[in-house]
Amino acid sequence: MAKSKNIVLGGDNTVKINGPTREDTGAQLDNTNASATSLFRLFNEKKKRTVHAATTRLRTAVASGATTGFEIPHMVPQWLETGDVVTIETDGGEIDSLTIATFTPGTDDATPATNFDTFTVSVGVGGACDVGREITLRTKATASDTLPITESQEEYEIGDTVEIQYDDITVDVGDVLRLFKKVIVTEDGEPAPSQESDFSVVVLDSNLGILTGAGNRLRVQVGSDFAMAEFPAGGAGTPPVDEDWVASGGFSATIPDTQLGMRAGELYLVEIHFNGGAGLALIDSFKAPVTEK
Repeated sequence: MAKSKNIVLGGDNTVKINGPTREDTGAQLDNTNASATSLFRLFNEKKKRTVHAATTRLRTAVASGATTGFEIPHMVPQWLETGDVVTIETDGGEIDSLTIATFTPGTDDATPATNFDTFTVSVGVGGACDVGREITLRTKATASDTLPITESQEEYEIGDTVEIQYDDITVDVGDVLRLFKKVIVTEDGEPAPSQESDFSVVVLDSNLGILTGAGNRLRVQVGSDFAMAEFPAGGAGTPPVDEDWVASGGFSATIPDTQLGMRAGELYLVEIHFNGGAGLALIDSFKAPVTEK
């Protein structure tokens, strides 16, 4: 339905979607609904990321059934916290899922007795785990504002609006407050060996509403939602007549030439949301590079 074109920087760029019709008869699908609406959103494709399945490791062994004594190298910034769900492979080869009940960060100094982080879990681990066993993030806690994220073509910027996908496929948004391009990991006052730290951590201005797992999508929205108007105009609260809409009608809106945050060379995803009521909905999208006039 949507037609792909470049977005010309400094120009008024119109986005259109044809009115939906039945494939077999060509009849207008929402001709009994006078409240059909449509909007579109812009997302920066080069900033698309996912929640990272970040890893750390045990620095001391734990016994089968243990709920305490989980020690890991010290991390700055902290990407683990109370309520997170992690996995660990036991010495017997079982992959066990653990929910962090309490998380206690260590210190940044060189004191061996305090330069590590500790956590407890709500249910005992299913088997013994030796030193070095890898701990992997599975799900971030509800109310978290700190997420480990994969790399992308472009870095996030302070103030970017990030749309976060939750485990139930719903989405939420938050603005970037801080960005850490890498994680500094220490243990006993020294850089921790064999420790993954090649990922970023983002801090948002709003907490997660529900759980979001590793692999869930994060993308940066450019501007706000763009409301689309029906064409040809059918009068207040009245859809266009069948033949006009089928032939040339639908919804349209313009990206203003003053839209903040747009730069030549960017690649945007234009995502159109149509709601025809009575269970009739559509999401259509296309990619559009931003070019100079």
